[in-house]
Amino acid sequence: MFKKAIIVLTVLSCLMLSIDAFAAKIESGVWRQTSSNAGDCPNCIITVKQVYDDIIQIEAARESDATIKWVGFYVYHKDTDEYKGFERWFYQSGPWKDAIGESILVFEGTTLSKRADYGKNGVLKGTYRKK
Repeated sequence: MFKKAIIVLTVLSCLMLSIDAFAAKIESGVWRQTSSNAGDCPNCIITVKQVYDDIIQIEAARESDATIKWVGFYVYHKDTDEYKGFERWFYQSGPWKDAIGESILVFEGTTLSKRADYGKNGVLKGTYRKK
């Protein structure tokens, strides 16, 4: 009886650990921007790709021309339940040319929120929903 109880507790512990480890994983696929402090862009999308268990890559584009505007890589941090990483813009000129920002992504319910600090270019904030 004692052995069965230990086995049950071990299995439950493993299940709880695995559920906790994947609680905030962002689903791969295409997401549409729903808001931004840089202005509305109903044509802006991001594509999330799972690179490794706790690492994702995001490419941002406008649906109309599919030109990649920026790419970012993010690592999931279980202690804060968020992704942290960096992203780089691909503009050819102006203040956003090759701009690199430090980003935080938080996934809650059906909404992905992003905050990216680009230093002298400011902080960009946006929200996304799965398309």
